[in-house]
Amino acid sequence: MALQALAAGTAVASVREALLTAPGIREVVFCCFSADDLAAYQAELVKR
Repeated sequence: MALQALAAGTAVASVREALLTAPGIREVVFCCFSADDLAAYQAELVKR
């Protein structure tokens, strides 16, 4: 699961940074292909 956590952290950080310059975007969808992917994204999204 360490690779999923790293990938999710990178993806979430990139999206958060991009959203700073795109205030019109109201929703972002992360496509998760496994329960482990989902858990990794959920863990990243609750940070901050």
